Amino acid sequence: MSSVLDNIRAGYEQLEKRVQLALKIQVGDAQRLRHIASEVTRFRSVAEPHRDVFSAAEFATLQLSLADMESALDRAALRSADPLTIPKLKVMEKRPNGKGTGRHRLEIKPQFLDSALKLRGPTGVAKSVGCSARTVRRRGLEAGVLVPGGPVWRHQVQPNGQIAQVRQSVASQISPISDDPEALDAQVADILQVFPNFGREMLSGALSARGFRVPRNRINASYLRVPGV
Repeated sequence: MSSVLDNIRAGYEQLEKRVQLALKIQVGDAQRLRHIASEVTRFRSVAEPHRDVFSAAEFATLQLSLADMESALDRAALRSADPLTIPKLKVMEKRPNGKGTGRHRLEIKPQFLDSALKLRGPTGVAKSVGCSARTVRRRGLEAGVLVPGGPVWRHQVQPNGQIAQVRQSVASQISPISDDPEALDAQVADILQVFPNFGREMLSGALSARGFRVPRNRINASYLRVPGV
């Protein structure tokens, strides 16, 4: 089991990424911004009773950082009341492809991709920036944010001796803990002991921060099994 301090640090890291992403792509959606601000407030209330596990300097830094997040989200939510007057943050731009064809290449800022792809897949990021998931994946691979998958097709010998092409999944591997309900429940209970207000989405992020990739349906099942949730 991770210590309370490790849990709070991991939870803060996930929360910070969510706030940064919201401030980049959700300006104009006041309701969503206020929802994330309420998550920051809840996190602060959860961390407060455990201040004795921190050094005085680290806890003061944590409190200041949370206050800065709340202020930034509140300002963004207020500006979102008149979204047409707010210049969009540019995370994508068109540049000539350099081949003299007159066509352009879509460039996406690597720093944005690094944070966005840790929270959402290429399809989700593509919807936010207004391009195809294929473009997001290509730019992620070029920036070193994504790892190339294996081949989509492989050759397989059939019972009759013929060779056929078989499609195989290129998704990242599901963690073995996903097939062990007791181990998964122990991790979920450990997270919820410190962050009782975490929903399924934040649980998924917290598990990912611990190195576990677990399907959403199994997180849901564990969430319902763990006592006190």
